[in-house]
Amino acid sequence: MKSLIFATLCAAALTIADAKGIGLTPDSTNESLTADGRKIIRYAHPVQLGSEGDGVTNQYFFVTLPKTDTARLRPLIVYLHSAGGHAESGADTARGQGFLSTAGPEFMLLEPNCASPDGTGGWWGWKQAEKNGAASSSSETPVEQRVLTTLEWVVQKYNIDRNRIYLCGISMGGCGSLGIGMHHGDIFAAINVHVPAGAGFAMLRMQFPDPLPPTATADEKDRYLRKVSGAGLPDAPPIVDFSSSDDSWSSDQHRLFQAAHDGRHALVLGWGPYGHEGFQAVTDPVKYPESWRATLEYPWLSIRKNEAYPVFTDASTDQRWKTAPETCGQANGYTRWKNIKDTPDGFGIQLRLVDRSELSAQAFIPTQVVANVTLRRLQQFKVTENSEYTWTYKSDNLSLAGTLKPDAANLLTFPQLPITRLPALLTIKSAPARPIVH
Repeated sequence: MKSLIFATLCAAALTIADAKGIGLTPDSTNESLTADGRKIIRYAHPVQLGSEGDGVTNQYFFVTLPKTDTARLRPLIVYLHSAGGHAESGADTARGQGFLSTAGPEFMLLEPNCASPDGTGGWWGWKQAEKNGAASSSSETPVEQRVLTTLEWVVQKYNIDRNRIYLCGISMGGCGSLGIGMHHGDIFAAINVHVPAGAGFAMLRMQFPDPLPPTATADEKDRYLRKVSGAGLPDAPPIVDFSSSDDSWSSDQHRLFQAAHDGRHALVLGWGPYGHEGFQAVTDPVKYPESWRATLEYPWLSIRKNEAYPVFTDASTDQRWKTAPETCGQANGYTRWKNIKDTPDGFGIQLRLVDRSELSAQAFIPTQVVANVTLRRLQQFKVTENSEYTWTYKSDNLSLAGTLKPDAANLLTFPQLPITRLPALLTIKSAPARPIVH
């Protein structure tokens, strides 16, 4: 199969809504089959050169069709390859298909290819943004434009479920998935990255500020929270992040971890001493202890863009990133949830710990996790600034209740809720107006 080099679609900013009008009509296709009989279609089409152009006039991408076509709307996984490979290299093709193999037979896979991964054309598009100055942190980079426009074409052609589009990648593709995905919670349901090659793209696109000093005033803390939480943007997709404690590419991951913590962004972490190769097997009890394995099977492909999700922070079982090569740990890998109610007059969500029956490998599961719980992506139930809300948190052996006001970012965070293997229901509704005393 002849490789064509991926270039930019156009110099001007292309939003996802523009995709219908850009004439993205493939001029050639090439079909093949996966080992399990899925059809792979390689699309090639002419492009307009933009600020990333390397003098080429074509780009290509692959779609892998569902194994069974029973779903009216198809969920889609978008995989961004590493800098050392491309969309049809053996290793990256296997990785992309590997993500697909863990999904249901109704899933499709999109694998775009990028040119000049060591230059501005790679998925780590923040290099181009840095060249263009601070102004580009608030606008789409050329690499985002390419990914989103290609994605929109696939969405329209293949009847994709817009509430079930998932972004993932390894190394450079992990960096790109974080940078593109976090800023586009209106497009992606969830993100999964392996040994992401830097967090700079995500930090830039989300415009995360530097952490506050301990001497910050109350007003400074409120401004910081609004900024680091992404107030005004669609809620960022939940992220599953497998990094490495002895990988130089992960040296700035702590910045992303801190911003996610401070901004109440959903981040599930797993890390161990496996370098920049990523993990392949989980049989080594030193590298992959049972306390870490629950993160491997986190159900990120069941998260939907049109459903609320909880963010867990300061969990009692969270481990902190350390620099020692032997360090292995996890954060937020044990918790699971189920939405019960999301209406204008109330919200309900069930919180619990993962059950052993949900995991394919033996894993340690604590009896209890105590964590702060923040609600994101609320649909019909709206949180209004300065309003007060009543809440209850109940299971067969637990009953808590209280009132709560949203913070400076208009988020509701319920402090230190105990989460056990027995499901507990958190319900919220607006507090009745207090009578005016004359």
